[in-house]
Amino acid sequence: LYYFGEFELEHGGVGGDNTFVEQAYLDYGIHPNIAVKTGAIQTPFNRFDEFHDPLSNFTVTRPQVSREIGVSAWKDVGVDLHGYAGLAERTSVTFDLYAINGLGDGSNLRASRQYRDNNEDIALGGRLSILHDDIIEVGGSAYGGKWDSEGQHDLRMYGAHTLIRTPFADFYGEFASAISENPGSVEDGEMRGYFLQASRLLGTRYRPTLRYGLLDYDDPGDQLGRDPSKGRKNLTELVLALAYYPAPDVAFKIEYAAFDEGSGVDEVDNDQLGLQAAVRF
Repeated sequence: LYYFGEFELEHGGVGGDNTFVEQAYLDYGIHPNIAVKTGAIQTPFNRFDEFHDPLSNFTVTRPQVSREIGVSAWKDVGVDLHGYAGLAERTSVTFDLYAINGLGDGSNLRASRQYRDNNEDIALGGRLSILHDDIIEVGGSAYGGKWDSEGQHDLRMYGAHTLIRTPFADFYGEFASAISENPGSVEDGEMRGYFLQASRLLGTRYRPTLRYGLLDYDDPGDQLGRDPSKGRKNLTELVLALAYYPAPDVAFKIEYAAFDEGSGVDEVDNDQLGLQAAVRF
């Protein structure tokens, strides 16, 4: 029996919504290779949420597709049956099957993280990954549930990820898509995107990282909490970052992120320079 808790202070820790439980769950082993998480868990959709803390994320910002479709950091209350099995001497498979309250009726997908339940529907999902040594991992994710308070409209999400380690560099990529059913004659919301990332650890202290991503987010819904002004994004991102690790649990980072708005979206001067200092304790 294992307990994990993560508590977060944001924006100076001034209280209110800036101080909250990031995760808090019991993990009970029912077999040497199988366990059940119960409580407030990070939803196992794709893999970025497991790397979003500053020591595991090599950049300052989060990929747009992981932020807006994978809605990082996606905490929810529920149950997750997870485990692994060996397929061959050097190959294994891991799995998650979960039931959670699900995303709700926020203005967009990211704003739909609710940490509660707004209907009687239970959202279901799963993730399956295949790993070969410590060299390559590929996997897929799926999620489905009702998002509105009456429990009548579907939200379906699909994802895929891969991580590859080579002598030259570490490569990481994710794809995600979602379809949000809208009421009446309003067209369904359709969102998709991806990112590709390459990084290399130089010695033990320096890690340059390059990330390229695309997000196409289009949800015309204007009822039941949806807001079309927050449901339209079409942009590419190009991120160049350098992390310096003076000690294993300390990181200093500098990053430049360039964004380019696509067709049908007003150009915005939103390129940014980011600095970050982080310590794990």
